[in-house]
Amino acid sequence: MATTDMGHSDTTNAILDDLRLHRSLHQVVLLLQPDYKLLLLTSSEFKPPGTQPASTVS
Repeated sequence: MATTDMGHSDTTNAILDDLRLHRSLHQVVLLLQPDYKLLLLTSSEFKPPGTQPASTVS
């Protein structure tokens, strides 16, 4: 197991790249959809149903 350090750093780099990708995708969504209602609709897909207050939807 001489490559454990390499393996750990590779995994960490992959995770960091993943986070960077998600963050840049989120920024693209913010740029393309400045309307907050659209953002709420898209982000609601990742929340359990019934968690948004009715005031946000209206």
